[in-house]
Amino acid sequence: MRIFVINSQAVVRAGLKVVLAGFVDAELVGEASSVDAALPVAPLLGPDLLVVELPLSGADLRSAISRLRQGVPSAQIAILTSAAVAQDLIDVVGAGALGYILKSEPVDSVMIALRRVSRGQYYVTPELEHVFDRLRRARFPPTVLEVLSPRERLVFRLVAEGVDAAGIAGRFGVSRKTIETHKCRILKKFGLDNTAALVRFAAVQGFIDGAHQEQDGRAGTTPTD
Repeated sequence: MRIFVINSQAVVRAGLKVVLAGFVDAELVGEASSVDAALPVAPLLGPDLLVVELPLSGADLRSAISRLRQGVPSAQIAILTSAAVAQDLIDVVGAGALGYILKSEPVDSVMIALRRVSRGQYYVTPELEHVFDRLRRARFPPTVLEVLSPRERLVFRLVAEGVDAAGIAGRFGVSRKTIETHKCRILKKFGLDNTAALVRFAAVQGFIDGAHQEQDGRAGTTPTD
């Protein structure tokens, strides 16, 4: 894992650096004290995981995660926090983070969580699993998505949110052709013709904000790949 850490306290960043040094599959490629400081630097370092520690000084949480996703699209995002706050979980997952991890968890558990997130899998601290389960059921109703495999569901979510095949392939560490195959299967299962139809379907089903779809339509940027 190539990890970039964002935390306002230098001593905390130094402590995490020491922890990561004890694992052969983890490399700290960079660090920053804020999202603003991270955005110009992180894309140049090629991380596959952004570890963001809460609180974020002077930053709106949902907005901060959205900016990181846009600025470093190849990286997954994991949140490290000292307190399990349900609203924070809802905000970060809604903005695109995959991990919400308590710093009080054992180091080995934290590393397992970071590995899962780096592979494009969700991890939520056990204290808030019940909140995440409700959130996931509301966002991905089983009556609609039960026909998809777990990987297809992730691809569906990312395509619906406007991430192209190359970006998805980079996140999962697979070829673009593999993602295109997943997308073709999703379209076939839902009886859809193309990506634009998938985005409209996702908006109607409530998986994405309909206002976002309308804005894309006005700008003439509806995905076509």
